[in-house]
Amino acid sequence: MGLYSNFFQIIILIISFLSFANSSFVNYDPSNLLSCDELYSVIFTNIEKITEYIDENIYYLKQKYPECIDLLVNNGRLEALDYYLDELDKRKIEYRKDLAKSISHIKKELEDVNIKYRFQKITYKNIYPASQWAQSLDNIFIEIKFAHRHDSPGCLEVEDKKIDLKEDSLSFTGTCSLGDDHIRIDYNVNFAKKINVALSKSELGAVGRYRFTLKKAERGFWEKLLKDGEEMHSNMRIWYEMKEKYQDELMGYEKDEDEDNEKDNKEKEKEDDKDDEPKKEEVKKEEHKIEETKKEEVKKEETKKEETKKEETKKEEIKKEPKREEQKKEVKKEETQKEETKKEETKQEETKKEEPKKEEPKKEEKKKEEPKKEEQKKEDEKKDETKKE
Repeated sequence: MGLYSNFFQIIILIISFLSFANSSFVNYDPSNLLSCDELYSVIFTNIEKITEYIDENIYYLKQKYPECIDLLVNNGRLEALDYYLDELDKRKIEYRKDLAKSISHIKKELEDVNIKYRFQKITYKNIYPASQWAQSLDNIFIEIKFAHRHDSPGCLEVEDKKIDLKEDSLSFTGTCSLGDDHIRIDYNVNFAKKINVALSKSELGAVGRYRFTLKKAERGFWEKLLKDGEEMHSNMRIWYEMKEKYQDELMGYEKDEDEDNEKDNKEKEKEDDKDDEPKKEEVKKEEHKIEETKKEEVKKEETKKEETKKEETKKEEIKKEPKREEQKKEVKKEETQKEETKKEETKQEETKKEEPKKEEPKKEEKKKEEPKKEEQKKEDEKKDETKKE
């Protein structure tokens, strides 16, 4: 009886274990499991049955769920993917790394397609971008704006960016879109001095800008950015904010450098003076001879000019003589006319003065005759009266 009871207990334990296994992993035999494609089709056609199929195929999903995630991501079945991941969370199946791989893979493929076809059959406007530069004793600072002017709006980002930095030059190219315009940026400079490429840096600056910090090969002050023979582009200017930052440093260095240069120049001049004294004397003699010859030539030219002037004045005087005689005759005529007019005027004045004098005796005679006439009238009247009587 004891042996039978023990055997019976063992059978019960085995049955209970099998029942427990069947409750968690139904159809755990891989030959009976759904494939990932079948699971995908079931999820897509009837999403409500996903829980049932996940429970029935939990063994398979624990081994092959990354393939199912990849399938759903690649086919863009986002609703099914969301429900599927929620069920995996409930069963505490770790899937996040595989999900991130699937998403990054499809994202990269989409970006490659975008780059390949985005700018096909597009005409670009080539521009030389607006830029500004400044310097410290150790570095050259350059900032490029993704626009053709400093005061105009520019692109926020640049694609297909290429930077070619050498010890004596810098080139920056890229493409971008500004509204409906497609722009190709092309920036090139050739430096006046060399830079250290290994210690130089570049980075994105403010929105729509790119910055370079270029290490100078030799510490010091650059009088200009571009090499001899090259002119600054119209939209390239000084970076004043950066210049003010290092102005004291540069000013101090320039003063020290100027003092050293002055000392060196003075010493060289002294040495050159000692060596060149005999040469200078010869040069002075030659210069003196040249000056004398120049003075003689100048005198000759002046004498020639004076002679020509005299001859011209003589010719002009000869030409002017008949005109002068005519002018004299006219002057004489005018004078005679003036004299005649004066004589007539004097005569008229004399006549005017004599007339009143002649009239005065006449008036007096009239006055004397008037009383006589009256007397005669009276006498005549008396006679007439007497006759009447």
